[in-house]
Amino acid sequence: MGSYNSHYQSYYASLMKNRRNNSYYRGTSTSKGFNPFDRTKLAKRILRELTLVFCLFVLVLACKIIKTPETTNVYNYCKEIVNYNFDYKAAIESLKDMDLQELSVEIQNYMEDVKSSITGEETIKEKINREFSSPLQGKVVSGYGTRIDPVTNNSTFHYGVDFDAAVGTEVKSCSDGVVKSIGQDEILGKYIVIDHGIGVETKYANLEEVTVENSAAVNSGEVIGFSGTDPRTNIPQLHFELLYMGENKDPEEYIRLTYISE
Repeated sequence: MGSYNSHYQSYYASLMKNRRNNSYYRGTSTSKGFNPFDRTKLAKRILRELTLVFCLFVLVLACKIIKTPETTNVYNYCKEIVNYNFDYKAAIESLKDMDLQELSVEIQNYMEDVKSSITGEETIKEKINREFSSPLQGKVVSGYGTRIDPVTNNSTFHYGVDFDAAVGTEVKSCSDGVVKSIGQDEILGKYIVIDHGIGVETKYANLEEVTVENSAAVNSGEVIGFSGTDPRTNIPQLHFELLYMGENKDPEEYIRLTYISE
């Protein structure tokens, strides 16, 4: 268990310790302070690049002077590359259409997979999938991601999933943990946040009743409250969120949610 700050601080401290102990970081460059604009290094780099450009120029000139099918093809290809008109506008538009949040998730998942392949340990997704269970039995009526808000009719991002659940349905803790906070607001109604350690938290909202107290230890499957209604729409449901290191994740990608068959 424990807060995210302690995770980050210990991780950062270990990185700095490794840097100090690693011989790679004890070279002359760190003893004097690394200067990326070191004149000698910069001059050598420019010289190398100018030499490369000169060699390419000689190659293209030779291809123009020496008339063979091969050299003609090389020369025409180089000329085509130099004269190619790149469509920067289209590239910028494609970047605008890119879902940066989805890209961030893909990068994080890739890094988790790399870490798992190196250490042999299971990924956080695999661990959650193995240890966590659904907070109740019910059909997910609104998923994670961009949606049309049922009240404002504007496109908004939904940071959890909504279960169709009758008022008074038992809501259970997804895994062992400690109650981090209990509160109430205009959007979530009554809610509970449980810290499960390893950087994972779950949030249970739209509750009619809370049956646990702040800082209480809870077991997996323990009843922590009863579902109520969405305070904005008055629709009976449970709003559920999954967070890892303070960032919301799609619960349906991590937890095998239990559905009621239609």
